[in-house]
Amino acid sequence: MTKMDKDGRDGSGRGTDECCLIAESMIDELHQITISERIATPSGGRRNKVSFKRKIMQQIRNARRFATVG
Repeated sequence: MTKMDKDGRDGSGRGTDECCLIAESMIDELHQITISERIATPSGGRRNKVSFKRKIMQQIRNARRFATVG
């Protein structure tokens, strides 16, 4: 049994869309952060930041997949 909105539509679709929008905005923010860090930080300390970014990006992708499947 699915929860319906006042308009008679399924509410889960809107939640999925909202989750994807949040994930996309987080990805955009991560790109902006890494660009500004590259400008401010010498190339010596970049290795850990890249791995952190990759972990976060992977978590966002997994959350997106879960939202579209689940």
